[in-house]
Amino acid sequence: MPVLRSLYVRNATGHIRISCMSSAASCRPSDDENRVAAAKYNARSYFETMVRCTVILGAGAVYEASGEMNDGKSVSTESITCSLYTQYGDPIESEECITLRRIVESNGGPGNFNFEDVYELLMEIRDYVMGISEDQDGSMRKTMETCGLKKDATVGYINSLIDRLLLRVLLSITPYDGKEPPAWFSGFFSRLESLNDDAISFDFCVLNYDTWVEKSLNRYNDGFVRAKLDSGDPDEYSIFKKSMIASSDDSNRLCHPHGCVNYGGPLNGKPHGDAEICLWNHCISVSRNGMQYSEGDSSKPVLSPIVTGKRKKRNFYYEPFKTYLDLIEGPMASNEIVLIIGYGFGDPHINEIIRKYKKGSGKHLIVISPFSEKTKEDIRTVCEYDVEQKEGAWMSDDAYAVWFMSGFKEMTMNDDVIETIRDMAKQH
Repeated sequence: MPVLRSLYVRNATGHIRISCMSSAASCRPSDDENRVAAAKYNARSYFETMVRCTVILGAGAVYEASGEMNDGKSVSTESITCSLYTQYGDPIESEECITLRRIVESNGGPGNFNFEDVYELLMEIRDYVMGISEDQDGSMRKTMETCGLKKDATVGYINSLIDRLLLRVLLSITPYDGKEPPAWFSGFFSRLESLNDDAISFDFCVLNYDTWVEKSLNRYNDGFVRAKLDSGDPDEYSIFKKSMIASSDDSNRLCHPHGCVNYGGPLNGKPHGDAEICLWNHCISVSRNGMQYSEGDSSKPVLSPIVTGKRKKRNFYYEPFKTYLDLIEGPMASNEIVLIIGYGFGDPHINEIIRKYKKGSGKHLIVISPFSEKTKEDIRTVCEYDVEQKEGAWMSDDAYAVWFMSGFKEMTMNDDVIETIRDMAKQH
């Protein structure tokens, strides 16, 4: 196997792009022609032996860490919903916030009706107000009345509610996302990254809105490059280039198929690449520049930085989500190993990807999650594995599926997961 030599270099965006590689036999080429030929040969040989691992991170991956960095308050769907009741430099007594709280409370309050439900309801009301959907039985008008919305509410007003909800969601994540992740969290991903030296590379599918995985990695490719606005504005952002990540089969890749806290629109008259959504340096930058996700009274699709609700597929018509979906359904579903951290098997679309690693597929499955009968049943239902305790570990009979029954933090205290991935990779 070739030896990896300076495979990655840091580009102007802070992201990492492929540079070069060489084998021990070609470290000292005699001339430029030999160096080019050796690089081409070694690249081909290296990538023919490379094993790729898909890493799926759910809410449980950051639950403990977010609590540590947010005064003991772990981030959850319910806690994000409660941001409608908390001051974040955004007036909670504004008409929009009052209306959003009324919608939550009229449907059972936080815990029963959360921000994802509010978003879905507002999108349904928007479709009705725009005349896209009908209300033959009067249920929509009754819902609007219960939530305190006037029956003659305009598209512009509904858009303003959606804008405020999305901004509150992002601002609620800022208190911990704006900080560096705990050492145990970042250290785990650094150790994962070190497996690049063993010809194991990773595709990170981050289902959360935070950016802690990116902060923990030295090198990754998410398709975004610096916009180069030349404005002197510290809030400059990066723009999406789908060809950059779609054609990158060599580096560690990362995607946010459900959105990201730092997603927002471009500045007026400034470039935005292949997507209307840009990657800002910080969520506060999005707020400070008055980013809106809808256009006033416009009936144009809402430019949502998050993908949620029952009709998630509608977001996948737009970049970067469209390219990310292609990446998940293609390369990420066909990798040799999948590592699942803190995911509750609650997304049917993601479950279909995990199903590609089911029993008999010849692929390997690793799950990090505390014990529960539900998780055990989910592994059986989605992947057709019966996982039982054997020789001190929980695994399937053929050892192709391994379940580490602990919280994520506890599992990072040793190298069991790292060594398991290394051992599995040797079988491919």
